[in-house]
Amino acid sequence: MAQQGAKGAKAEGCRAKVAVLYHPVPEDPAHGADPAVGREPTGQARSLASLEPRAAVGPRRHREGGAVGLEGAERGIARADGGSGLAGRRRTQFPRGEAVLLEFSQAAAYLSALAKRWVGTDPAAAAAVGQPWCPQLKHEGGEAVLTRLRELDLRGRSAAACASYQATVRYLETQRPRMDYPRSRAKGWQMGSGPVESACKRVVGQRLNGAGMRWGEAGADAVCRLRALFLSEPGPWEAFWNHN
Repeated sequence: MAQQGAKGAKAEGCRAKVAVLYHPVPEDPAHGADPAVGREPTGQARSLASLEPRAAVGPRRHREGGAVGLEGAERGIARADGGSGLAGRRRTQFPRGEAVLLEFSQAAAYLSALAKRWVGTDPAAAAAVGQPWCPQLKHEGGEAVLTRLRELDLRGRSAAACASYQATVRYLETQRPRMDYPRSRAKGWQMGSGPVESACKRVVGQRLNGAGMRWGEAGADAVCRLRALFLSEPGPWEAFWNHN
């Protein structure tokens, strides 16, 4: 979101931290649902949004998780991009959680970028090269895709292609423990972060990213928190105003 600096000057933009705690709807392959996207949550769901540091978000996330029954759940599944450090914080805040999954689109984006750089400027050729990678990732997992990539011949490829190749392999190797997508699909777990992406747009984007808007840090933080309350399940919004 655009930030307001001293004396009305523009300041460097910032990003709100957004989380959604909810009971997912199990995917039903018979109805063609795609777990790589993820359905919208139903029933109890709590949104959290603020500008506070990630370390400060953890205790609030833990409290709200208790409010939606996470402490009594048989398992908890977290999805995140590869750079958020969620895996370590999950062990501290939600020790009963069973898994942290790398959001499928994050890995797919690396594979797509590699395919484009591998063949240069031909979109059709890039699609042909990369077409098998994402289905293999979904149905066989990260290890299978890594094996396939390691068999590629780098001889004669451009510097950009080689750099993208090294970055992709390094990323997938780092995230390998969080890319067991076949197991996720077998258990009906969502692999994508559709509900969180939706929350980013509804909680933050629709209210704070309007044309010409610029926000001070305190005001943006306050609005993020209020929007998260307002768009959560029925109850938190009323409880906040009744308490205050």
